[in-house]
Amino acid sequence: MMASIFYNALLFLGACILFPKWLFDLLWRKKHRQGFRQRFGFGIPKIEKGERPLIWLHAVSVGETKAAAALIRVLKEQLQAVLVVSSVTDTGHEEAKRSIPEADYHIYLPFDFYFIIAPIVKRIKPDIVIISESDLWYHFLKTSKNLGAFTALVNGKISERSALRFSKIPHVAAMLFDLLDLFCLQDAVNQRRFERLGVDSEKLVVTGNLKFDAAPSVMNEAEKAMFRNLLALSVDDQVITLGSTHDPEEKAFLPIFMALQKKKPSLRLIIVPRHPERFDAVATVLENEKIPYLRYSELCKNSPQHLQDKLVILIDTMGMISKCYQVSDIAIG
Repeated sequence: MMASIFYNALLFLGACILFPKWLFDLLWRKKHRQGFRQRFGFGIPKIEKGERPLIWLHAVSVGETKAAAALIRVLKEQLQAVLVVSSVTDTGHEEAKRSIPEADYHIYLPFDFYFIIAPIVKRIKPDIVIISESDLWYHFLKTSKNLGAFTALVNGKISERSALRFSKIPHVAAMLFDLLDLFCLQDAVNQRRFERLGVDSEKLVVTGNLKFDAAPSVMNEAEKAMFRNLLALSVDDQVITLGSTHDPEEKAFLPIFMALQKKKPSLRLIIVPRHPERFDAVATVLENEKIPYLRYSELCKNSPQHLQDKLVILIDTMGMISKCYQVSDIAIG
């Protein structure tokens, strides 16, 4: 009881600190709107599992969702289970629907305050809870364990910085990690970090990085030609894709690209920002640098002839990075 009270107090303190930024993102950047109600525990669909087991996969965002997709499909098929997939971000939610269409329910994970998350977990009654990579929430896991669920971390990792922080609060680390029955980890480095934090070595298994198990969607030559045509790329154009970018990577790379482009006029650049809220910011950078560009969302509105003078294509749609890499001569991720 005291642990729950202390944890709720920490959550409340963190919420107070982050509320101004969250409100700004909600009102001005239009983030968080899609899952607003579910994050507060409202609008979660009624989930019927009958006599079947129920697997609840939680993956915070895009990368974690993609990593777990292949594994979760196998588990659902072998166990004939009901599958619930929860996300935190809008992009993660959309990726979950795209990567794991077999899921029976796609939801947003409610905030981890006990009075919000516990009633939802008790209503859903998961038999297996799987967390992808590192997004661990105490009340979510504690309530699941109290209901008899088997809990596992897959594609697990913990950074050296996070491990150091947890080492300074060993009681909190033990309180959280004891709620997991199995740690399936990316490599031996992460295994050693969890061991240093006091996790039972019998729970720790190195299974490798699940991202390497995901079957890539490979375009054939005709599909590549169609995509290059959509991007108004000629046969002679040489393409660099700068993928999954964060601020200020575009600013750092653009002068290099422009210098190369002057020497080789057939060079074109595709930029794929990591997060959708940065689409406009990257566009502003290109405008400030006076670099001719066009957004991917505008491509269908223009003829190829109109696009031929554009040096940069800004991908402002999620889920396109694999296609961009496949039509590139150089891919930077």
